[in-house]
Amino acid sequence: MAKNDLVYRTLVEIMDRHPGVRLGIADIEYSEFSVEYSHALVFAIPHRKTITLEN
Repeated sequence: MAKNDLVYRTLVEIMDRHPGVRLGIADIEYSEFSVEYSHALVFAIPHRKTITLEN
């Protein structure tokens, strides 16, 4: 369990340093990885728009 605690504490530190980043959980039953994992950890990271309908 100590390893899991380290992962959790590291994620909390990252979130504290980058308040614009969002952390969430996604269901991945559609994915080939669903054989081993039921969910995925996802990050939403703000960025500037790089692709538009005009270009």
